[in-house]
Amino acid sequence: MEAEALQHILAWLGLRESQLPRPGETASFDQLLALLAGIGASARLVTDPVPFLATEKPPLDRNGMPLLIHMTFKDKGAFARHHMLSLASWAKENPDHAILMYDDADLHAYLSTYDPTVLSVYSGLKTAVERSDLWRYVVMCKHGGVYTDADTLCVRPIQEWNRENHNDAEALFGVEDVFARDPGAGSSGWGVSSGRFGVQFEQWTLAGAPHHPVYCNMHGFISQRIQQEASAMSPTAPGTSTESENWSILHRTGPHVWTDSVLNWMHGQGIGFHEALVPGGRLVANSTRIMPGETFGCAAHFFSPAARLEEVYAMHMFRGVWRKRLDSGGQDEAARRKLTGIDRLLQQQQDVQQQHQQEELQQSGRMVGFR
Repeated sequence: MEAEALQHILAWLGLRESQLPRPGETASFDQLLALLAGIGASARLVTDPVPFLATEKPPLDRNGMPLLIHMTFKDKGAFARHHMLSLASWAKENPDHAILMYDDADLHAYLSTYDPTVLSVYSGLKTAVERSDLWRYVVMCKHGGVYTDADTLCVRPIQEWNRENHNDAEALFGVEDVFARDPGAGSSGWGVSSGRFGVQFEQWTLAGAPHHPVYCNMHGFISQRIQQEASAMSPTAPGTSTESENWSILHRTGPHVWTDSVLNWMHGQGIGFHEALVPGGRLVANSTRIMPGETFGCAAHFFSPAARLEEVYAMHMFRGVWRKRLDSGGQDEAARRKLTGIDRLLQQQQDVQQQHQQEELQQSGRMVGFR
């Protein structure tokens, strides 16, 4: 992580770098709890998520989404510095939520309990990140709430998400990027020529009430991609085997197939993606809001040359290790640009979150949450 961006993140969270593990090292669960207590981060941490979901009925926020935050970790007892920063932000900004922490065994147990029909596809996926991709769609279909990668930052409390639109949607889908229109896209409005979509939706942070068809249809879309690959019908990225491997993951379970599901549903509602790309987002089917790039897209300013902090709900630090680098230079250019966006936004001396919280407390009192 760039040193300058890290210092702004630490100042924003009220942390010192000495409270984090050194680069390449990890902290224990007890050290995580101590760090969270030190900054008053009081969300409930749940390390046994499957039994928890079987016995607890989560309250709902103003959008109708359960007060649940789902996160996955390779080891729930060892946390890298980006894990600590991510958990600190989500736990501090969302004291009424439960943060459910899953490892690989929990993912399998969850699917065995709530959707065993998915297990054959899940077990056949080649990598842990692909299995995590499939699981995140299932957990959002079955339980809803918020799923987020363990290298994201919560900038705005979830209970304030979509407040500017009077909490008119129970699902929020965030644009990641908008590309030059593919002339071969045809009537669908997007294409996969050379891997370029007209629009791509992010899936590092997902938000919604359970049972939304976009989430629930993902098992079928992924199964279809796998069948296409088996029949040598799926497009393959040109170049090195590393490029092809990265492309296959993106295409099979990642943002490419996720974008497919979102667009398929939108087209069924008579809306093309270009009609949804408006400031503040577009309400579709009176239940779902397509959010602009500033919201979840790491503040990439697709619609405004100067995104403001209050427009950003979550940021992505791009610390995942799944994608193999094409060179030995470390962080790629896209990640560098987006960290620059974090750095710029966190320098803004604004306290929008506290102002909104105070307004809500004065008007309607604090909502019930997990304790």
